Amino acid sequence: MKGFKLMRWTFTLLLILALVIVTFGCIELYPSEKTTGGGLFYDSTTGNIITFGFNAQPSDDDFAKGSFQLIDHSNKIRIKGTFSINMEVPDPETGAAFMGTCSINGEGEHDLYAGYMDLGEPVVSARDQAWIQIDDPPILFYSGNLTGGNIQIHKSKT
Repeated sequence: MKGFKLMRWTFTLLLILALVIVTFGCIELYPSEKTTGGGLFYDSTTGNIITFGFNAQPSDDDFAKGSFQLIDHSNKIRIKGTFSINMEVPDPETGAAFMGTCSINGEGEHDLYAGYMDLGEPVVSARDQAWIQIDDPPILFYSGNLTGGNIQIHKSKT
C-alpha cells in the first residue's frame, strides 16, 4: 500500500508540474492522436500480471471515442470501459491520454484515466508503456512497460 501511495503522489506532482509548465508557456500540449493497442505488463507497484486492450480516437473538439478492457490476473479484477475525452499531451507522436468511465467486475461507473507511450515499432518494444488510473473507490492504479503486445499511435493524415 505504501508503494501505491508513493506512486499516486508522484503522479499528482507530475500532473501539477505539467500544469504549471503549460500555464507559463514553457511547453505546449497537443490533442492525442488515434491510438490502439494491447498486451501484457507486470504492474510496477505490485508485480501483478496485467493484460489489456484498447482503441481510442479523437472525435470533435476535446471529445474521443473508444473502448478499453483490463484484467488484473492476481486479483481477478476485470475493468471494462469507454473513452469520451481526448486529453492533451506534450508529444502526440509518442504519447496519448484519454478519459472515460468504466465498470469493475461488471459493477458501478468509475472515472477512468489511461495514458500510453509508443516508443518503438513495428514489433513489441519493452519501452512501450501504459498507465491506468481509477479515482473512484476502489482507487486503482496500474502501470508498466509492455512485455508483450504493442501500442500504436497512428499519425494524423494532415
